[in-house]
Amino acid sequence: MTRRKSLIVLKQIFLSSQDAVIRYLTQEIKFLLEHLSKRPKPTEGEKAALSRAAKAVDPLYLEKTFNLFSPTTLMRWHRELVRQKWDYSHLQKKRGRPRVNQQLEELLVRLAQENPNDGYSALAGRLKLLGFETNPETIQNILKRNGISPAPERGALLSWREFLDIHWDDLAATDFWLRPIKLQEAFKGSVHP
Repeated sequence: MTRRKSLIVLKQIFLSSQDAVIRYLTQEIKFLLEHLSKRPKPTEGEKAALSRAAKAVDPLYLEKTFNLFSPTTLMRWHRELVRQKWDYSHLQKKRGRPRVNQQLEELLVRLAQENPNDGYSALAGRLKLLGFETNPETIQNILKRNGISPAPERGALLSWREFLDIHWDDLAATDFWLRPIKLQEAFKGSVHP
């Protein structure tokens, strides 16, 4: 046998084995499609791999095979993949305001917790004394993001222990026992008879 004829025979053997594998895989896919209870939802990586593989196959052949996903879906995924690659997002500047420094945010949260009666403007003033320029609205956003309520609500939510800690000096200075108080003397100048 000549070399050319032997190559043709090998090619036919190889192609016939490939055809057999393709026929088997087609039947297997058909079986899986019939027995799946719901349509699978591929991840982004799986979509990319499927669309790349589908792009290499002739679209007419894709329509003849039993697909989990239609050829139009596969081509749409491929277009999205190409669009994402060439969207030039790496050249675009980030929009909007930059976030506040993390240390400043932690300091602000600490100030708000230590001074529950201070509003946004008062906290902005305290920060200004420390050398930080901030807007009261920025302070409001930071406190809201950290789950800290506004000043009137924050101040009203003092526990009994916190109240005693704040007013301990005043309570200690109060004289409850040395001078007896007569109720008639206490109400002498009042409106009530």
